[in-house]
Amino acid sequence: MAREISDNRIVKLEIFQPGPHCKDIEVIATVKFRKEIKLCLNPNDKWVQDALKKRNLDHGMPLQ
Repeated sequence: MAREISDNRIVKLEIFQPGPHCKDIEVIATVKFRKEIKLCLNPNDKWVQDALKKRNLDHGMPLQ
């Protein structure tokens, strides 16, 4: 996802650690527009890191 999503549209953020399904950390956002959709976010984007910190989901974990 290239553009920043307004924080009030984010319903849920999930972090998935690297594993057999993907070699990278994945950040999935459930976002409410007309309906709820799931989007894969770039964990290296500053706004994504800020959103994770705001929800105490970063756990001091390096996302890069």
